[in-house]
Parts: sequence; structure tokens; C-alpha cells
Amino acid sequence: MKQVLSAKQRKKIHQQRLKQSDWYDLFIHWWDQWLRILSKSLVVCVILCILFQLLLLQPQVRKWLCPVEELEGIPYSTKITIP
Repeated sequence: MKQVLSAKQRKKIHQQRLKQSDWYDLFIHWWDQWLRILSKSLVVCVILCILFQLLLLQPQVRKWLCPVEELEGIPYSTKITIP
């Protein structure tokens, strides 16, 4: 009859089997994956920032993206009327 191991027991056995160099290799592999994801995300963010800044140079797009820009330089007293 085969013995059924709990998740904790399986994890403990697995950790015992791994040597210190194996842990180091696993960490380096994990770090490399996250570094690639982080660098790709950073490149995408920079490209999006540049794209949106270029879009804001177009008056039609700027009017649509920033509707409050029309109020720039106009005192509130002329736009807001108190009854």
C-alpha cells in the first residue's frame, strides 16, 4: 500500500533533495524572468508616455483628452455664476 503524503511533507522532502547550488540556480532563473518582465514593462511605459505626449500636440486630440484646458487662464468668477 502506497503512503499518502501531505503537502507539507512533500515540500519538506523536496527541499531536502535540493542542494544549495540548486537553490541558487532556481533563484537566478526566477530573478532573470522577473527582470525581463520588468524591463519590458518599463519599455512599454516609456513608449506609451511618448505616444501620449505626441498625441497632446494635436489640437483635436488635446481638446478631447483635456476638456478643462479651455478654462485655463479664465477666472472662475466669469465661468461660475452664483444665483
